[in-house]
Amino acid sequence: MFSDDCADSPCALNATCVDLINDYKCECPTGFSGKRCHIKDGYQGVHCQHLVDHCSKSPCHNNATCTNMGATYHCECALGFDGVHCEMNIDECADNQCDKLGTESCRDTVNDFKCVCKPGYTGVLCDVKLDQCADSPCLNDAQCVDLGGSYKCVCKQGWTGPRCEQDNGSCASKPCRNNGFCVGLVGDYFCVCPPGVSGKNCETAPNRCIGAPCHNGGECGDFGSHLECSCPAGFTGKGCEFKSTGCPNCINGGICEESARKCTCPPGFTGDRCETNIDECSTTHCPSGATCVDQVNQSICVCPFNLTGVHCDKMINTNYDLQFLDPFRPTSAGLYAPFRIESSALSVGLWVKFEKPHQHATFFSLHKFQNSSDSILTVSSNTVRLRLFENAVEIPFSTSQHLNNGKWNHLLVTWQSKTGGYSVIWNSLRTYSNTGYGTGRQLDVQAGITLGSLELPAFVGSVARVGVWNRVIDFEEELPLMVQHCQRSEEIYKGLLVRFEGYSRIVGRVERTHKSTCGSVEEKLSPGSTPNRPITVEDCPQDMVISSMDRETNVTWQEPSFSTSNAIQKIEKNLKQGQMFTWGEYDVLYIATDNTTAQAQCNFKIRVGKENCVDAADPVNGVQSCESWGPQLKYKACSVECRDGFEFPRQPAVFYTCAADGKWKPNKSPSTIDANGCVGTQVRVECGGSPLPDRRRRRESESILASAFGVEIEIPVKRRLLVDPSTGLETTIRDALHNEILSGVLNFEKVLPNGRPDVASLKIQEEYLCQAGQVVVRDLCVPCAPGTYHSSSTGNCELCPIGEYQPLTARTECFKCAAGQITASEGAISEGECKDNCPPGHQYDSLSAGCVTCGYGYYQPTAGAFECIPCGIGKTTLSEFATSEDECRDECPDGEQLSTSGVCQPKNCQFCPRGTFQNEEQESTCKLCPPDHTTAAPGATAESQCYSTNQCSTGEYNCSWHANCIDLPDENDVPSYECRCKPGYRGNGTHCTDACNDFCLNDGICKKNSIGNVECICKEHFSGDRCELRFQTANNKLWIATVIVGVVVIGIIVVLIVFMISFRFNHVQDTNEKSSTFAD
Repeated sequence: MFSDDCADSPCALNATCVDLINDYKCECPTGFSGKRCHIKDGYQGVHCQHLVDHCSKSPCHNNATCTNMGATYHCECALGFDGVHCEMNIDECADNQCDKLGTESCRDTVNDFKCVCKPGYTGVLCDVKLDQCADSPCLNDAQCVDLGGSYKCVCKQGWTGPRCEQDNGSCASKPCRNNGFCVGLVGDYFCVCPPGVSGKNCETAPNRCIGAPCHNGGECGDFGSHLECSCPAGFTGKGCEFKSTGCPNCINGGICEESARKCTCPPGFTGDRCETNIDECSTTHCPSGATCVDQVNQSICVCPFNLTGVHCDKMINTNYDLQFLDPFRPTSAGLYAPFRIESSALSVGLWVKFEKPHQHATFFSLHKFQNSSDSILTVSSNTVRLRLFENAVEIPFSTSQHLNNGKWNHLLVTWQSKTGGYSVIWNSLRTYSNTGYGTGRQLDVQAGITLGSLELPAFVGSVARVGVWNRVIDFEEELPLMVQHCQRSEEIYKGLLVRFEGYSRIVGRVERTHKSTCGSVEEKLSPGSTPNRPITVEDCPQDMVISSMDRETNVTWQEPSFSTSNAIQKIEKNLKQGQMFTWGEYDVLYIATDNTTAQAQCNFKIRVGKENCVDAADPVNGVQSCESWGPQLKYKACSVECRDGFEFPRQPAVFYTCAADGKWKPNKSPSTIDANGCVGTQVRVECGGSPLPDRRRRRESESILASAFGVEIEIPVKRRLLVDPSTGLETTIRDALHNEILSGVLNFEKVLPNGRPDVASLKIQEEYLCQAGQVVVRDLCVPCAPGTYHSSSTGNCELCPIGEYQPLTARTECFKCAAGQITASEGAISEGECKDNCPPGHQYDSLSAGCVTCGYGYYQPTAGAFECIPCGIGKTTLSEFATSEDECRDECPDGEQLSTSGVCQPKNCQFCPRGTFQNEEQESTCKLCPPDHTTAAPGATAESQCYSTNQCSTGEYNCSWHANCIDLPDENDVPSYECRCKPGYRGNGTHCTDACNDFCLNDGICKKNSIGNVECICKEHFSGDRCELRFQTANNKLWIATVIVGVVVIGIIVVLIVFMISFRFNHVQDTNEKSSTFAD
């Protein structure tokens, strides 16, 4: 019998009950759930008292805002996204806003789109047709045809080339034979023939093979202007007069293969004679800002002057020592990359400390890179050897000055070419000086440096602050600063070629200390006295110049340390190392306060820019003079002037400077003040006797002959009288020119064969009025340069305003950019400088050739901007297209995030666990420290906070010299490692002895195999791993076996005999008994 489980109406809310087997099911109304429909959707807990937080699982994507709505939730999508969870990027290209005629494709972005234009079109919607002929690219009166994405020049007769820039006279068909040189004339040509060759086309040449000039069976070939001998096998030379070795002269270590008659080149070289060094830099990708240096069969990436690291992203820190620890084997540290010494002076300075007094060893070598034996300067404990050129000089130290006294000593070696003077300076005391070495010579060598010793006796000690300069260090002013404080002394950057960094080519046991001991002094106090000294600052960074194309750059530096006899209470700073910096200049300040309220500070500047100041080209017909200034001499100041006979159409600035922003001011660069440069003499030629137009200060030559040339020479001169050297009388420039020309000063034969001037047609005219588009500069008419126009209101050459350009000279107005375009500055010289006029909140990006948003942390209030304005460190914006500084907001503190209303709200952020770090914002995961590294506490914000837990790599172990250190996982920050004896040794790792000691027994000889395992060579009659078993020879064994067999055989015979005797005896007895029975 079945029971109805729905009989008691278990479902709440009058829900329909469905009877099941020993169970029931309630069909709940909308908004309720549970076994009995008693739970309202959107609540949880024992008593359903808690509202379910659907947003805790972050169901909304793409930075959407999640709103909890009880039983459900709602995603408020950011601009450009759609969908229930804002998972779909709205396709703005679907509206087809791009111009169909000029658009190649449409690229969808977030809440925006990008029209990719076809060649010949521009504009945000690719709706602006470019005039390819606007810049007048065709020369020599050629006709320009606009082809849409390009142009074509229709050349006049006599010209050719893409822009009709090449003279295409009759020489185009190469009529001159036998290596004759063709001179193009109008409608004709002239062949300049080699010696012995004649004819209109140099076609008449002598028979050069007469007289058998080829020896040893060589075949002569007459090529008109010369002959060539085809030599048989085994002979070479122009006349086959030399016996051949079978191979060309192989160089660079090439090996001649006689059978193949070619050179086999070593790695890194190629060519028939191995004469070409393969450029490995062509396939090498160096970090941004690094320079690739090609070497033999390798390439080296050299970081910028103030950076180091694998990615050239770390500032150089010279506060360390290189310690050389092995007294029994040579140990050295070599510079990983070469540096060029190209100067007429040299200074080399360093600090050195010998671990033991009176030790003798070489510790420094300046040599040619990749050839440490070819030394330029070698320093040992008692001698300085200078070999800059072929001959060498040795300078011994005196008995009173020692480098090997167990203390830090400074050494400076200088040389200069003017007098050949060279000096050795020990601890600011000049111990030796002389002249006459390499006088007037110039150094030019790719050098390297090796510290330590390359051979025995080994150097044991420390080296610090090694520097090389391409000038002589000032003995009075600079040297005392170098010697006074060692590590605390500022580096001298002027002329510095190489800093104390990059010694990674290690041989032997060399260690780099965490902090240098050079210059550190411990204060000795008398018993009972209380130390009291002011706060001292150590390792205060110098001004930093960072070049980066990224809008935000992570900048790190070594933080300064403060020391005092009192306790440091607090250290305050305005900026943190490791944070992101935008382009600009920043002041960094550290202030330390001790318990007596005494204070000390460290301050320096950080300048972040796109690029360093690039060298500007000289103006046309002008020169520039530049000086370097600022931190690390990376800034420049230049002045420009014209050569004699030339002038600027606009007065240049007194100085053009380039500073932290990497831009030249007041213009782009000194070479762009006048793209046409300085203007001087001009020559024009007209053909066919056509008259030349009247011009000022000219000489006209006209001819009635159709083949004559009319030559006009325009000479700008100053209005003054000249002195006739023949008479000593003053004369006008016009009369002087007339007399000089009539005396035959003009000669055209170098240009035109048999060309002579027609003196009878000479005319000289003078004009002092400048034409339109020209200005008077010191009695010269100078045309306005490209990028400028002649203003009728001011009478001067004015820069084309923003939005206009001018590619030509001597113009009275500028061309306007197309609608919707603008130029970055005044003075544009080509239409290519016209760019999209971006709206506020945007900037023009040269890489994408279009407008992009400013991005978070930037704003731009005006249209047509080429750069956005950064809000500053510690500030950001709510959107990527901010248009006002008022939209800049303070960044939220750790653990909070900025809401859409601009208010910081708590965020469920967690500290990165130990062994990880995170140096970026808005990340959901942490970055792992390198292998065998961890952090001191959770919440690390930079990779530099990761420290090594591998005691084996840091040298923090006490293993035997004959043991290997094996790193083990640290537990509770307790260092853990294992010392394991090397193969061939035994012990507990701390003490390891030779495994052969007392290993072989019974006078066995112990030997080690190639992997270090020991083996015993046993003497006769012994065997076993340790010769512990004694054994018999084969003959002895055979004799013993024979004896045993004989004994066994004899025993068997004896047994048989006894058996037979017993059997016989028993048989006789039985016979006797039977006989007696018969007898009875």
